Order: sequence, then structure tokens, then C-alpha cells
Amino acid sequence: MRQAGATKLPQPIDFADAIAAQEKAEPDSYVAATQSPGDNANDQGNADPGNADPGKSDQNGADQNKGTATDAPTDTAPASPPATPTTIPPTSAVPTTASLLAFPYTEKSIAWPLEGTVAAADLGAFSSSGLTTTILGSGNVTVPASSTEDAASTIGSQKVLVSDDTLSSLIRSAVDAGTNEEWKSDIALLSAELATLTHERPSDARTLLTTLGRNWATTGSKLDETLTALSKMTWVTEAPLSSAIGSDSTGVTLSAKKAVDARVDALKPLVQADASLGQFATALKQPTLVTAKERLRFLALSSTAWSDNTSGLTSEISKVTSSVKKTTGLISVVDGSPINILGDRSSLPVMIQNDTTSTAIVYLHVVPSNYYLSVENKDVPVTVQPNSQQRVTVPVQSVANGKVTLTLSLSSKQGIAISDPTQIGITVRAGWETVITLVFAVAVVVLFGGGIYRSVRRRRRAKGQKAQDPLVPGTTE
Repeated sequence: MRQAGATKLPQPIDFADAIAAQEKAEPDSYVAATQSPGDNANDQGNADPGNADPGKSDQNGADQNKGTATDAPTDTAPASPPATPTTIPPTSAVPTTASLLAFPYTEKSIAWPLEGTVAAADLGAFSSSGLTTTILGSGNVTVPASSTEDAASTIGSQKVLVSDDTLSSLIRSAVDAGTNEEWKSDIALLSAELATLTHERPSDARTLLTTLGRNWATTGSKLDETLTALSKMTWVTEAPLSSAIGSDSTGVTLSAKKAVDARVDALKPLVQADASLGQFATALKQPTLVTAKERLRFLALSSTAWSDNTSGLTSEISKVTSSVKKTTGLISVVDGSPINILGDRSSLPVMIQNDTTSTAIVYLHVVPSNYYLSVENKDVPVTVQPNSQQRVTVPVQSVANGKVTLTLSLSSKQGIAISDPTQIGITVRAGWETVITLVFAVAVVVLFGGGIYRSVRRRRRAKGQKAQDPLVPGTTE
């Protein structure tokens, strides 16, 4: 991962999603976190005698059946025995991330990369990630001729444990032996090698380290026999890893190696996807809702279990990167249609979409392509609720007539880009609002003026006609 671009080794964030899925799939397998297994069993016993303590259920059932048989008519069939429990009472509490990671370690803060894959820059990355001791294969270091070979070593200021590649290979062969004959042959070679090392420097006490294969738990059928055979070799003594860590260190030089190029190349998109998702999550109030589940997939694919399956690794990483790309597009500016601005001042409506399950807090950046339009507030804070849209208005002022392209982008509070920029076309008609207002004003004046003129003219015409009429009621010639 470091050689693929990671600056620090990623760690699990939480297992909440996996825990919830397991609990949903098997709800009867767990008791509530605030309830002890005994309390849960008692509750079930009170509600359903069939799920109570078997001894008590049988006794109660026997008493009930006995009373029923005595009181019932002689021709009535005996009562049915109590139902046999069909479910097993839950006996374990729902796990937490802390409990899942709480292994009873005997030694902590140890890095164990694949043999012959460590470069100089890797040791610093291990150390900055909290791993203070690194196990290296003997082919990855050079021991000075004047020094006694020992597991406890240092490279500069870095603490390392050097495993003997030859001894490790012999022990792995013995542990993985398919038949007794193969195992005996492997043990004979291992015994001869240890005897040779002992007689090379009989006065020098050395603590040598060997390692098993990563898959020993599934393939190491002869592990117990091999350890027993080692304990019977009088020229060697078995020692715990702590004694190697605590012994005096020998200064060695790193013979820089590199992981297989195909594997490093396959992991690069995974490292980039992890970084991209982490940056996107800075805009979320609950970032773990999108990062925790994907981080577990990242860790699984960076496992050494994929070291011999590069094609399969590439295929799986492609699925992850596609998923991350989809996730990082869940917060965006909704595409809008072209807008015409006719007034000197206006407010542009912008819709922001949040399709995540967490509240998003983003900043909307609005940048015009030219001076025709002035944006009064180029950074607008916006809070968008989960799975919803939020309408934002951006105040603008027209400066000159012409076409403007507004670039809309989102960032987190830390200034990290959240989505790809969106562009909206704007047509500015500066001063047209005044012209249109004047036209409407003139139209109103003309309309009302015309109405008033017609009314006055109609009245005058009526008076003129009255004055010219010779016949007036109530008079005679």
C-alpha cells in the first residue's frame, strides 16, 4: 500500500455496518447490549415455558399434566406434554468495534510485510502508523561481516526483527508436509541446518527468528509435530518472540526490495479511491456512514492473500473504484437551464442535491467567466439534509450586456473539492429592467389617459347635444 502511494497505513474505522447486517440476519443469536444472557433467558422462560430452563420446564409440565389428569373425566385423553424448545436462547451480546479488535495480543505494534518486499521509505511509513517493529526476511537486509547474526536488529533508528529465510523455509515445508515420510525428511534437514548453525559459532549465543506461512492455519497439518520435534533438539532452545524483541540489537543495512510491480500497479487505484472517499467525507456530518464500510473492503484487498492473484485483485479493485466514484457523486449541484437576467440586480436559484444518509455541510462557489456579471457572494455556506435537495439563491448584479458562463462547485469547510464543477449559461441584458419599466409605465399612462380622455369627450358631447335641442320639457312656443 505504501509503495502504491499510501502515506500512512489505513486502519479499520468501525464494523457497525457489518455488525448490523449480521444482527439483522440472525436476530435470535444475540442479546441486547444492556441485557445479560441470563436475564434474556429468564424473560423468555416467563413468556414461553418451552424456552425456560429445561429442568424447570419439565417439572412444571409434569405438575400441570398430573393435575389435569386427576381432574379430567376418565375417558378424556391425557394432556399433551410441553412443547419442545425450537430455538436456542441467545448466549452472546452484540459485538462492538472495540470488542472485535480486542485480541489478547502478546506483542503489539509489529509490521510483518511479505519477505523481500520492503523499500527504504516503507520503514518510515510503518513507524508513523504506530508500528515500531518490522519483521524483515534475511534476504531484505545485509549483516556486517563482523557482527553476529541475530534476530534483534536496527536499521538506523528503526527497530527490526530479521527472520532467517532458510530456517523459515524448512519449517514451513515440515508444517505443510502431506505425508509422514515427507515430514520426517523435512525435520531431518531442519535438524541438520540448526546443528550446523550451532557449531559455526559455539561460543556465540544467538536468537534466531523463523516464520510460518500466512496460510498455516489451513494448510499446516503438521505444526504440532514440528514444534514437538524442535523441543527435543538439545542444541537449540525455543524462545518467545518477546525475548528476541528485548535482546541487544545488531546494526544492519536494508537491502531495498520492492513488491511485484503488477501488484503495486493494481493497488494504486485502491489507494487513490481511499483518499478520494476520505476527502469527500469531509463534507459530511457523519463521515463514517460512507467511509467505514469501504475501508474494510480496502483492507481486505490490500491483504497479502491477494499477492499471488493479481488478475483477481485487479478485477475486485475495479468494482471498488466504481462504487467509490458513485459515492463521491452523491452530493452535487443540480444542472439548471440557461437563465436570462434583465435587471441590474437579481438572485440566481441553485439546487444542491445530497443523496447520502448523512447531513452535508458544503460551500457553494460561484465564478463568472467574465465581468458582465458580478457575483456578490462567491462562497455560500449550505446545509443539506440527508436524501434531499436544498435551494440556494445567489445575489448577482449586471454590469454589461452579454453572455456569461457561471461555474458552480462545492467544497467542504476544509476547502476540499466535493463534486465536479457545473456550468450554467447566463444572458445578461443590463438596464433592460429600466426600459421595460418605462414601457410599462407609458403603457399604463396611455391606457388610463385614453380612458379619461374618452370619458371627458363623451360628457362634453352629451352636453353639446343637450344645448342644441330646441324642445325642452315644460315649455311652449
